[in-house]
Amino acid sequence: MDADTRNRLAINAIKFLVGNLDVSYLNNDIDVYGDPIYSNRELSHMQDVKSVISRVLRLWKISGAMLIAALLWLCIRPNTSAIIRQAVTNGSGVVIVMLIGLLAYIIINFDGFFTTFHQMVFESGTWMFSYTDMLIRLFPPRFWSDVATYIAATSLFEGLLLWWGARYI
Repeated sequence: MDADTRNRLAINAIKFLVGNLDVSYLNNDIDVYGDPIYSNRELSHMQDVKSVISRVLRLWKISGAMLIAALLWLCIRPNTSAIIRQAVTNGSGVVIVMLIGLLAYIIINFDGFFTTFHQMVFESGTWMFSYTDMLIRLFPPRFWSDVATYIAATSLFEGLLLWWGARYI
């Protein structure tokens, strides 16, 4: 598969996952013989992934709104700047320690991390595919290793910025 085809298919998969599209959208991607490129198992997994992403994004928005509301409430109350600074310092410190551990686990044993993550999030066996399946060909294990490392490292950097900002601003 050439790079242009791989990019087009990957973009379509991402559009499905984060957009308001039905799983049948993925059946628009066909091979040179006119057959859909995804098996029914792959389509089912993509639907499961879309559900997980939707729940995570909803939780992220709710927790972000709660955090902003709590900080605003503390900001309008007198003499709370020390409480805010201490809460952000402690919270970001906990996040930093957890992310260092997670990043180390991902780097040392990505296969274990990947398996544990999928066992926690998906039904047994619904997430295992052959190297000849399109999902694995589009998004191989190395891709997910890089993504997991990037997310953990970026989150760690953000935690460090919060920690530093709370201590020195």
